[in-house]
Amino acid sequence: MKRPKNAGEEVQVDYARQTVPVADPETEEIREAETFVGVLGTSGLICAEAQWSQSLPNLTRAHVRMFDYFGGVPKLVIPDNLKSGVTKANFYDPDLNPTCHEMTVHYGVAVLPTRTNQPRDKGLAENAVLQAERWILAALRNRTFFRLHELNQAIRERLHWLNNRQRSDCEYSRQELFLKLEKQVLGPLPERPFEYIEVKRARVHIDYHVTFQKHHYSVPHPYIRHKVLIRATEHLVSIYHEQKRIAHHVRQDGYGYSTAEDHMPPNHRWYREWSRERFCRMINNNLTAQHKTRVCL
Repeated sequence: MKRPKNAGEEVQVDYARQTVPVADPETEEIREAETFVGVLGTSGLICAEAQWSQSLPNLTRAHVRMFDYFGGVPKLVIPDNLKSGVTKANFYDPDLNPTCHEMTVHYGVAVLPTRTNQPRDKGLAENAVLQAERWILAALRNRTFFRLHELNQAIRERLHWLNNRQRSDCEYSRQELFLKLEKQVLGPLPERPFEYIEVKRARVHIDYHVTFQKHHYSVPHPYIRHKVLIRATEHLVSIYHEQKRIAHHVRQDGYGYSTAEDHMPPNHRWYREWSRERFCRMINNNLTAQHKTRVCL
């Protein structure tokens, strides 16, 4: 049954079946990137971005950036039953992941997952995925990308072309229909975007660092061996002890150390201050002082 869609009522989301290879510039290792696609119900305006996986953090952040791209929030999000977002599939009363539920509350939007193995429940998303694969991913297939950010820039350029291209079934483009019918009826964005937060409990190592996803972050040295709480957003890692923030760092990917100098004990700080330049400068100062003493004598 054809159901009329009201402007600003729904957005349907899905992942493309086609992946995009991204080469690591140092190791030349090839990693496949997934493509998230969202489409508004009335204008057909498409949003797309590349991600490393369909994990819960990526899924959550993709929705946040999608709402920001549309400049507003529809009343309903229609996804499929992706395990990272829907804990228990049910067409009438689905059980959402707690983080996804927090995001929907933050934006004031309802979520209605499709029935299992029923792609017609989100026919617009299926068509939008086809359009993205045909006009975006296929157009980029002969290009080599070395960073996910570089790939997303290329996707945005093709996406701008696709949304401004005149539709075959209408005299308007998706962008023109969006500005004419949907932009003004979308719900307002909240003052601050929703931030996905990962929480982990840890004990401070003897080297006054804690480990989060293979990277080591420093805390003030008096907290050695204390239990702390790590709260990590996409860009920031904050460390708490008894509900008081004791340290924060810019989030880093991969193995390494992020050490603040004021977290170090005095003897470590004194040792760290010694460098080749300081050592040479000290010797030159001593030689100059000895020369002046001999001249005076």
